[in-house]
Amino acid sequence: NGPTSNWVTSANLPVVYPPTLVAMSSSQSVCSGAVVNVSTTVTGTSINYQWYKNSLSQPLPGQQFNVATIASAFTTSPGIYFAVVSGPGGSLTTPGVNIALG
Repeated sequence: NGPTSNWVTSANLPVVYPPTLVAMSSSQSVCSGAVVNVSTTVTGTSINYQWYKNSLSQPLPGQQFNVATIASAFTTSPGIYFAVVSGPGGSLTTPGVNIALG
């Protein structure tokens, strides 16, 4: 018998896809007291969501899925809503959706 080799000849490495925006809600004018949903569709590997209002300094608590819900629109609800979507392949910031009372 000859010497044996401990070399790995192939490896099964996971494929990691970056977040890619597929769809986003449109801007909306809503009545006071209305339930408002803002959503995005993003593909990618193991992605996470965090929604914000107007700036990165205003994260929306508990809004960490592809749909953000404003339970009851009122005078402080209008603004630009967007999500930061991240995963092992990188991150992206969605376009902003303008929510207005009308």
